[in-house]
Amino acid sequence: MPSVKAVGGTIDVQLLRITGLDLGPFHLTAPIAIVPRDVTRVLAMPDLAGFIGAGILSRFTVDWDYEHKTMSLTPNHRYAEPFDGDASGLRLVAESPDWKTIKVAAVTPGSPAAEAGLETGDVLQTIDGKAAPPLYEVTKLLTHPGSVVEMTVLHSGKQKAVTIHLRRLV
Repeated sequence: MPSVKAVGGTIDVQLLRITGLDLGPFHLTAPIAIVPRDVTRVLAMPDLAGFIGAGILSRFTVDWDYEHKTMSLTPNHRYAEPFDGDASGLRLVAESPDWKTIKVAAVTPGSPAAEAGLETGDVLQTIDGKAAPPLYEVTKLLTHPGSVVEMTVLHSGKQKAVTIHLRRLV
């Protein structure tokens, strides 16, 4: 996985599928974790092993009790869903001023996106023959292993059609 830019600097990370995760009485099977490769600088914390993030928390209704510094989890309708991550190898960003322009920020070598010929700097024009939806919807479309996605991108000023055969990367 390409590095991630965050507050405090750039973080070189690796996505891993872990066997399971227990959160109190709840057991989650085969979730995806993000593990930093470099634990210096911004991540120089002895208690930090990795990040579980929204992919885990989205399976719960989370109640925060700030006064008592606690959080409670209640499983929601997504609790039993499988954990699927990006299946394209693309890292996309939305650009200002309107955040509607979706640009390829990075392509994982050997990934379906790389095999389709996508490159850093390509600008998404269409997906499956329709105008590109907002970034969060594009991201969801790229998490279905076994699916095929047709895209048109602007590549070096010229339109280019690509076909991405999505597959599980983690």
